[in-house]
Amino acid sequence: MNILFVGYASPHVRRPLRALLEAGHRVCMGTLRGDPMGGRSHPGYTCIPLPDGLQHTEEFILKMLSIKKTFKPDILHVHYADFRVWQCSLLDVAPMVVSVWGSDINLLVELDEQGKPTPTSIYDPCVEEGMRKAAACIVDDPAMQQKVDF
Repeated sequence: MNILFVGYASPHVRRPLRALLEAGHRVCMGTLRGDPMGGRSHPGYTCIPLPDGLQHTEEFILKMLSIKKTFKPDILHVHYADFRVWQCSLLDVAPMVVSVWGSDINLLVELDEQGKPTPTSIYDPCVEEGMRKAAACIVDDPAMQQKVDF
């Protein structure tokens, strides 16, 4: 399977990348701020820098469409739910899966005294729009599910 990742250089990304590569999948990492694999080579791995920032959405889309033509992804996997989820949701690249880290959703949604999810002061509706278009969302803590559903 060809998997197009979009994310940061982080151990949260490095672990699933390694697991996918060891399972024989091909992975193209659309990176924001560095290579999560730290420059380590693998025959099924490619790392491509992407334009970073909401103000670079047009360039981001053009770069992603270029990657689509050459890599032909089966899945688009976005790590970290921020404006990049929205940017990726604008593309017809592949079904989009989002991995939530917790720190991303916790910045946007909190639980009130009754345990009901409510937006924070920095809630970003473009993240909600992007998340609604995801084929699936992966959470590592069941407590995150209620906030993601919100």
